Amino acid sequence: INSFKVYPNPNNGSFSIEIPEKEYNAIITIMDLSGRLVATRKLHNSNEQKVDIDLKNIAKGTYLMMVSTGNNIYREKVVVW
Repeated sequence: INSFKVYPNPNNGSFSIEIPEKEYNAIITIMDLSGRLVATRKLHNSNEQKVDIDLKNIAKGTYLMMVSTGNNIYREKVVVW
């Protein structure tokens, strides 16, 4: 697997992320299209491969998500409607 999964996408601000590898200290970063940080989450548990995100209070639009692990950086667009 070369990427992570985001579902559902598009969504209402509540979605799940599946990371394809078990890693300590993976970091999830979500930014708007102007590069402003919307949310960040650090995963401390290597078994935490599915992460639920709740951003129901953010504006509708397209956001950029990056998941950094010790070995890889994954990027994906997330649409909130």
